[in-house]
Amino acid sequence: MGRRLGGARLLLIVLLNLIPVGGVLWLGWDAGQILMLYWVENIIIGVMSLIRILTARQPDTLAPGSTQMGTIGVGCFFIVHYGLFTLVHGVFTMMLAARIIDGGDGLWERVFANPSFHLAVLGVMGLQVVILIREWWSSGLWRRSTPGMEMFRPYGRIVVLHVTVLAAAWWLSGTAAPMGAVLILCLMKAVVELALTAVISPAARSPQGA
Repeated sequence: MGRRLGGARLLLIVLLNLIPVGGVLWLGWDAGQILMLYWVENIIIGVMSLIRILTARQPDTLAPGSTQMGTIGVGCFFIVHYGLFTLVHGVFTMMLAARIIDGGDGLWERVFANPSFHLAVLGVMGLQVVILIREWWSSGLWRRSTPGMEMFRPYGRIVVLHVTVLAAAWWLSGTAAPMGAVLILCLMKAVVELALTAVISPAARSPQGA
């Protein structure tokens, strides 16, 4: 897998997945908080995908008319479609997270008003920006890709990954969700993400490796 992904790409994915592990081990996070972090990561990935859509330079048959207007059209469609997908996913995630979250604080206090959660989100955002710079700008992929290709790119990974994670979390919601079980959830997400990235985004696609 290291050869398939490239050392740097493998390291970035591992670092991304160590953030929730740190939350579990040192901050006492439960599966509900982990789920919410994964959902926020979807939003961040959507923003990065939109940047790729708007800066892809190859003409796109999915985008009629001028290149600029076609790119804007694909970007607007992505915002609506991905936004609805993320909203529906978020409703299910919040319902499940609220069911899992321990104690009397509730979802808002444990997640959205929690400074440690804010730091975790900043960490995820920073690593996703590094991935964007390295795999999109530095590799020159932005010159070879089309808006349509970038519009569809995040869905395969996100759908499979988060259906798997939500199914596992649903099972955890019926248990006491001890720390070991939550760590298994984080490990499972990391393994599935590594496997999906190796299939969907192989390093061989980039001349510099990924």
